[in-house]
Amino acid sequence: MTGVLDDPLYRELLDASDMLGHIRSFAGQIEMAWQRVHEVLEPPKTNPSNIVILGMGGSAIGGDIARSLAQETAKIPIIVHRDYGVPACVDSSSLVIAVSHSGNTEETISGFEEAHKKGAMLFVIASGGKLIELAQQLGVPHFRYECSAPPRASLGFLLTPILALMKSVGVYQVDDGLISEAVYRLRELQTELDADTPSESNRAKQLAMRIHGHIGLILASSPLTAVARRWKTQMNENANAACFFEELPEMCHNTVVGLDHPSRLNGAVFVIMLRSSFSHERNKLREDIVAGLLKNTGVQCEQVSVNSADHPLCEALQLIMLGDFVSYYLALLNRVDPTAIVNIDYLKARLQKQG
Repeated sequence: MTGVLDDPLYRELLDASDMLGHIRSFAGQIEMAWQRVHEVLEPPKTNPSNIVILGMGGSAIGGDIARSLAQETAKIPIIVHRDYGVPACVDSSSLVIAVSHSGNTEETISGFEEAHKKGAMLFVIASGGKLIELAQQLGVPHFRYECSAPPRASLGFLLTPILALMKSVGVYQVDDGLISEAVYRLRELQTELDADTPSESNRAKQLAMRIHGHIGLILASSPLTAVARRWKTQMNENANAACFFEELPEMCHNTVVGLDHPSRLNGAVFVIMLRSSFSHERNKLREDIVAGLLKNTGVQCEQVSVNSADHPLCEALQLIMLGDFVSYYLALLNRVDPTAIVNIDYLKARLQKQG
């Protein structure tokens, strides 16, 4: 397996659409988006009573991550809405952020239109499409970016404007210095995880080899629950692999009881536990106990953290990058194109055919 991951020709043959290049661009996306969003950012004239982020799939994960980072200090509700329309709480005092990489996601467009009818304060994040057209027609502030990557590989452009907007309404503290530090940490980590770094000294390649052939289960407590979801979806889409995620402490009230049966789970499941320096102390204790329970049931578990995180944002972004590289190397081990998402494309085509 090591030879597969360290062979540039093998990577080029499988990765014809250059997903590796998109993963490598993560830090640059954040840096560029932070600079450019302030050129178009128009803070709402009044402070919102709630923030609702509309999105689906890879376009929604930025909202999840922003919410998980801000929820400890935000004094208003932050909701990520993955569906048609908007929650009933949306009214003229709501800030609704519509996020769609393509700008044509039908669920998100539906929510944008309904939020506009309700008189909500609006902001759009997209690379083009109908959402940008609507924003321009209606005079809605919007951040438009250019990126040839699929939504899941455009996270820097999808997340960073949300953080800037949250800062503008006083629900999250982030500034130039923090963004610069995060970008610096990401570039340092990228050198360690990149495809040119051999397997024997590459943490991401080693983890991909250990999870290969297993059903993945990603565990995390706040503030990393959205990062656990990100790992799960990257394993699904990049590696075409079965993977799920669970949140602590909730899983301690149900999932831990379901680890014994069927017995074949022992060899089939590989658990990755994302550990944060900023978790509640009781959740850190729960993580230790859960790791012991997993060991006792014979389920493999690896605890994953980063050492150079002095802020939750830096920690989350570094773990996102690690997960992205792991999913990429798992795709190579599974011998699949890390960009192709045939089942999703098929589903969308069937929906479009039905009108």
